[in-house]
Amino acid sequence: MSTHKEQKQYFDYLDGKKCSCPYCHATFIWPPQQLACPECKRTMRPPIGYSSGNSPENKEQILKRIERDRERKLQKLGPRWNFRPGKSPKFLFGIIFLFLILGTAVVSQANKATPKNQPSRETLTNQDLEVLAQALVHYKIDVGEFPLAHKDGGLSALVTVPPDAKNWNGPYINGLHMDGWGRPYFYEIVDGKPRLLSRGPDRRLKTEDDISIDVMSVEPHPDFIPFDPETNDRPIPMSRLRISIGN
Repeated sequence: MSTHKEQKQYFDYLDGKKCSCPYCHATFIWPPQQLACPECKRTMRPPIGYSSGNSPENKEQILKRIERDRERKLQKLGPRWNFRPGKSPKFLFGIIFLFLILGTAVVSQANKATPKNQPSRETLTNQDLEVLAQALVHYKIDVGEFPLAHKDGGLSALVTVPPDAKNWNGPYINGLHMDGWGRPYFYEIVDGKPRLLSRGPDRRLKTEDDISIDVMSVEPHPDFIPFDPETNDRPIPMSRLRISIGN
């Protein structure tokens, strides 16, 4: 005698196949409507749990039953086997803690890579203005007057000798640099007095944020030594002059 499971498997196998009625022996395609013979109208009783796979509703019910069985088995196995990363608070807290550790490590490495006590743009610009002012003062001591823009090339006279400059003892700086915002320093002679300034953060001339220095009030610094290309083929950077003058 066949078991209930074997009967169910047999009826599942019949789906879509030609069968005959056990009562009137009429042939039809399984499963018939309402599981009744189309000829004699007698109902055929398949085993409990059998349902035709052709119905979407039956498929959905089967999937739900499988999911319920799975949940029931997982609950019997205990919390260790019922672990779901997306629904576990411990897992979420662990992920957050891991990201905090990684973020702290990245920030610490960035702080190590960034030089500490790096001077600001205003500080570097003021230091450059002090160097340029010292160079202009020593230029005037040697030549007798401040360089003119139309005659001597302005600040470039501190690097290269002007055509008519006598007693020129430069170069007084190793080169002309930009200010802290990437703009050249502004220099002109007004009523015989030099005017030296930076355009400041807005990079525009004659505004409130201009950074200037009074060249006429600058005293010659005893440690200011003009750059000598004959004895040293490597130019002294302006940062060296900043340090010497700042001390």
